[in-house]
Amino acid sequence: MDGNEQTIGFHLPGELMGLDAINHERFTCFTVALETSSVCELPISRLNDLCSKIPNLQIQMLRILGKEIASGHDQIVLLGHHSAKERMAIFLLSLSCRYGALGFSGTEFNLSMPRHNIANFLGITAETVSRQLADLGRLGVITVKQRGVQINDLNLLKAIVEPCSAK
Repeated sequence: MDGNEQTIGFHLPGELMGLDAINHERFTCFTVALETSSVCELPISRLNDLCSKIPNLQIQMLRILGKEIASGHDQIVLLGHHSAKERMAIFLLSLSCRYGALGFSGTEFNLSMPRHNIANFLGITAETVSRQLADLGRLGVITVKQRGVQINDLNLLKAIVEPCSAK
């Protein structure tokens, strides 16, 4: 390893990771737990057996893989076509949706990842992450207390990303 590091995602409870190993038959990334975590390892051979026995599992795995592909596409667009403010808004909206889908609050959550990892993921500097969070706070869109984020105005946060639909 040459010392360069790229953050490619943040997993929440119940989400699958290591799907890249299906293609390469080995892991091409590593995972760092930012909170106390539990992991259930499922070898690909066992997953294949289960998918052949449970057709709905195969359908669900295809959905998950499709979602991973779409997420990769979204990340490319995020890095190529959005300002720092839009990147931060998209990041917060994504976490909001994902936490909400898991049954947690979509408007109050912790950013358990360090600012430099968020910056690396968004293709901006850690200082820009802090500045954008502060700017969103000054606008009243969010409140940040240490690692805790409260989204005060979800519609305004969405309007930052989709200004045409807000009019």
